Amino acid sequence: MPVHLDGSDSNFTRVVSQFIQRLRRVTDIEIVEWDERFTSKMAEQTLIDLGVGKKKRREKHRIDVLAAVHLLQSYLQSRDRPQ
Repeated sequence: MPVHLDGSDSNFTRVVSQFIQRLRRVTDIEIVEWDERFTSKMAEQTLIDLGVGKKKRREKHRIDVLAAVHLLQSYLQSRDRPQ
């Protein structure tokens, strides 16, 4: 969910919430709302750690792909932890 650092809704939160509601009406698949804060920063740091040059790090699709990886990884790791 796209929220501000203080946890309050962003301009995009309502759009995402409406999409989730529509998606829930057409599928039985569990939809989990997940905090996506800091995933872009984590992605940028991953690219730096991998030695990717500045020019390539500025390409938004690279950040978006790695941010999605971090998001999915954090969700999957949370499911591995005992409740």
